[in-house]
Amino acid sequence: MKYLTAFACCLIICICSGYSQSASNYTNDYVIVSTSNVEDVTPYTLALDEANWEPYRLQNQRYQLSFDNGLIIELKSAVEMVNLGYSLNIPTYRIENPIGFIPPILKLLAGNKIGMQVQTVPNKHY
Repeated sequence: MKYLTAFACCLIICICSGYSQSASNYTNDYVIVSTSNVEDVTPYTLALDEANWEPYRLQNQRYQLSFDNGLIIELKSAVEMVNLGYSLNIPTYRIENPIGFIPPILKLLAGNKIGMQVQTVPNKHY
């Protein structure tokens, strides 16, 4: 292969579960910012409430994630979650994502599950 573009990537579909700072799924831990072309957000909120968002939560700033159809959510920061009464260990959360981090693209799956299209940038060979 001669050239790979920035968008060339390995696509993996996985379900949000298991891995986290904590084994808890929190309620009221995100805000829907844009519903785009989605007429009924109920299936999305059911799936979002069941998913574990802790691997993506940041310490003091909200973090946006997008669905493949344009629906956008913002995860509340760890500080906001503590202010809502949840017991989180704030220093265990990242302050920001590393340079070059590509957020996953979310997809609503059957059974109120969230799928993630994870993109990785291929290694450059010089």
